[in-house]
Formats: sequence, C-alpha cells, structure tokens
Amino acid sequence: MNLKIVKSKIGNAKITQIVECDINEAMPIILPDATPEEMKKNRMVRQTVQDR
Repeated sequence: MNLKIVKSKIGNAKITQIVECDINEAMPIILPDATPEEMKKNRMVRQTVQDR
C-alpha cells in the first residue's frame, strides 16, 4: 500500500491530506494494548457489566 499525499488550497489555507497509509506494522507501537486477546477480554468485561 503506497502513501499518497494530496495537497490543495482553499482560499489562503493550504491543506495536506494523507489519502492512504498502511499502519499495520505500527499498530503495536500506537496501541500496545490492542491485541486480539485484550480486545476479547475487554468485550467479556463489557458484556458482564451490561448483564448486571
């Protein structure tokens, strides 16, 4: 997946947009607790609280 940058201008404002960016390799750094095991554990905790 390639990184694409789109630059545009609206009035005096210069806008830079990142259109596509693969962050799969960076996910453990960005969200270290977002492992499949943690997500399942959190889902179970939420369901238990909702059942009360």
